[in-house]
Amino acid sequence: MTGVVPLNLGILTTSLSSEAGGLFESVRFPANLMRERGHSVSVYGVTDPALTTTRDAWEVSHFRAFPSIGPKRFGFAPGLSRELDTKAFDALHLHGLWNHTSIAARSWNRKNDGALVISPHGMLDPWAQRNSQIKKRVAKWAFENANLRSAGVLRALCWAEADAIEALGLGVPIAVIPNGISLPGADYVPTKPADTTRKRLLFLGRIHPKKGIAELIDAWAIAAAKSPTIRNDWVLQIAGWDDGDHLQHLVRLARERELDNVEFSGPLFGSAKQDAYANCDAFILPSYSEGMPMTVLEAWAHRKPVLMTHACNIPEGFVAGGAYRIETSPQPLAVALAYHLDQPSALAETGERGRRLVEERFTWERIVDQHIGLFTWLSGRGPRPHHVAD
Repeated sequence: MTGVVPLNLGILTTSLSSEAGGLFESVRFPANLMRERGHSVSVYGVTDPALTTTRDAWEVSHFRAFPSIGPKRFGFAPGLSRELDTKAFDALHLHGLWNHTSIAARSWNRKNDGALVISPHGMLDPWAQRNSQIKKRVAKWAFENANLRSAGVLRALCWAEADAIEALGLGVPIAVIPNGISLPGADYVPTKPADTTRKRLLFLGRIHPKKGIAELIDAWAIAAAKSPTIRNDWVLQIAGWDDGDHLQHLVRLARERELDNVEFSGPLFGSAKQDAYANCDAFILPSYSEGMPMTVLEAWAHRKPVLMTHACNIPEGFVAGGAYRIETSPQPLAVALAYHLDQPSALAETGERGRRLVEERFTWERIVDQHIGLFTWLSGRGPRPHHVAD
């Protein structure tokens, strides 16, 4: 910490547990690392059932989760707003939109005249705004537009997200800071699956229509009908937590397609999630909309080749040769599956390229430097970082 002025930082997000999916990791890791580097980091959010098993993962200066009332998705927690208003942080970082934390952040910003950073995490992308469009229009009018315009800076995960934010004409500077990843330890030894005779294509993430999983199952059925390799040598493993009862539709779809090489693993956390990455032979994300998916970075960290859409917003993966570009439509997706999964040596090389890309650009140690530079500038203690555009 020699020569570095300690910062007093606030972190605000609705879910502080694994219920937030990839957002949990992308908020927790930089918060813990900034505290490790000597900064004061206070984290606030809303209580949920999974918090009892993930509370110890937060290694910060101050941690507080508040009970909510009313609809769960809105996360109305009056106690959170009251406590937050009393805090004089050098900067407050809000993760996510469309719920009560936006109102709390706006209130803090008005009362403290502080530096507010907002990370939408893809929630301002065109596809995301069309989803539940009426509710989001009401939220914009009621509080979200005022909250966004009050920010000192909006943090985008990638240039595509920055372009989507810029198109809204909010008049707020935009910082492009990607998500990061922690590399698996050298001493990690995974638990092997019961079936080791077949290779595994893994989808891991929120079970939601925007992820393109139904289209993937249709494509898998088409590919299995035409390719002996897909039919006999591969298993499609679908893992993640169910959002909106979409899982029932997927299970029924796999049954209707008479697929006996599709597994539904449910939500995976901790060592079970690490084992899933370690034991798969390729990872797939046929998504319609992403901010910057942690799961892709995690797959690369485990040296796994990735099949993903352009909407995953990591074009560096295609440039570096760590990923294959796929479409969401079942027919072209089936062609891509049959072609790429029948080339084991190419898959292995692709996975190694993905690992090198993560090591060079996406480790948390590199990303946290950018966070600290941003907060230091907003607090008036340092120069404007190069990754902040007007």
